[in-house]
Amino acid sequence: MLATPDFDFALGETAEMIRDTTARFADEQIAPLADKADREDWFPRDELWTQMGALGLHGITVEEEWGGLGLGYLEGRAWRQLCDVGSRRRE
Repeated sequence: MLATPDFDFALGETAEMIRDTTARFADEQIAPLADKADREDWFPRDELWTQMGALGLHGITVEEEWGGLGLGYLEGRAWRQLCDVGSRRRE
């Protein structure tokens, strides 16, 4: 089950793709680490940061000429919100 309900906000194809990818990532990768991160005041950098970069999540709003995806803040906010929700979800 995804960390977020299946709402249709008509975000556009790119934002929807980012939302779906990030929702899966939050469920599969972030949620299982959330309790430990909270309990130990720990950021799972080794476990998550590289994977997030591989998905292109670090450079969503960075211009393409600088190595980013060149997308807008709507797309950037879509992934951040889902990561926040995933980190609050408890198994």
